[in-house]
Amino acid sequence: MNKKLFSMVLLAMLVAVPVMADAFGTTTLRAYGGQPYVPVTSPYTATLSLSEGENDAQGRRVLAYRMELSSSTCHSTLQGKATFLSKTGGQQVDSAFLLNGDVVKTNVFRDRGTDGDVTITLDIESKAPRYAGVEIRPARIVDGGCIGAEDVGFDFF
Repeated sequence: MNKKLFSMVLLAMLVAVPVMADAFGTTTLRAYGGQPYVPVTSPYTATLSLSEGENDAQGRRVLAYRMELSSSTCHSTLQGKATFLSKTGGQQVDSAFLLNGDVVKTNVFRDRGTDGDVTITLDIESKAPRYAGVEIRPARIVDGGCIGAEDVGFDFF
């Protein structure tokens, strides 16, 4: 009986290891150099927190995200869950350059939420993501928020 139980546990571990290899827990990245695509009148910080969610009903990978933008004059928070969309982005690219020149493989995730259509291009190659590109189209942020344009993009490292 113990041999049968051991065999079942060993088999379960072999099946679970590849699934866990993609999981990274929770990570927080910071925007480098502020918000490059939207002019702002004061410096602010931008952070992106990502954590693994449970796969959706179709078995696609899901990420929970929370993006915080803040300064002395504004504060905006965007959050939701983005689902795996594709292995390549709009220009059929499956990688991104890090600040140090390294290249990492990426996948694209999407959320269609109340803040707009959020597209996250995420480093899937590193143990914990070292890059995430975020695009929001159209960005629907309330007055007093940090986003002053309809379409915005951020690079987080």
